[in-house]
Amino acid sequence: MPSGVGRRLQGLLVLAAGTALVSGCGDRRPSQGAHTENADTTVAVPDGFDPVPDSLPEPQIALVDTSIEPAVAGQDGWMYSRSAEADLDSDGELERVVLMARAEVRDGRPLWDDGQPWQVYVEESDGRRTYLYSRYVQLGSPTLRIGLEQQGRPPSLILLEHVPDRVSFYEIVYEGPGSARAIAHLERMVDPTGELASPDLP
Repeated sequence: MPSGVGRRLQGLLVLAAGTALVSGCGDRRPSQGAHTENADTTVAVPDGFDPVPDSLPEPQIALVDTSIEPAVAGQDGWMYSRSAEADLDSDGELERVVLMARAEVRDGRPLWDDGQPWQVYVEESDGRRTYLYSRYVQLGSPTLRIGLEQQGRPPSLILLEHVPDRVSFYEIVYEGPGSARAIAHLERMVDPTGELASPDLP
């Protein structure tokens, strides 16, 4: 019999942010109930225990720092900006997406500090604005791309935040004025040393 086959673990299931962690072991027989098993372990699951309840709330991703006053491109020092248009909410009209930084621009070139506040907003044709991102970024920058419409779904916004020790990916869905949500988030720590550490500013 291969090593580990038939060994039984007395498990304690801990559900945290949708991840099940299994801990504890011993020779005691597991309690009665449903169980899952593979070639090495058998983990007891008590009767009536739902490891992934439907009532779990969606994780909240805070992309807007409310201490940064909402601004509009070109005003109050927000001189650096990039924009594009797309129908983000399938209403048949184009919305304007703006990525901007509080930085002075001279002779067409931004004068970067060690860090500056950045904001992203969507502007409707009637001037209503919804802010999707507002953060102070130190020694780095966010990059914004517009996704392609796929299988009848309107395009989402892809935001990549790059600082020397971390790269973060966010996918944001805009559903109309005042309504937007981040549906995906991936974050990875990276080596902050060496020539490849410092991200290029726009």
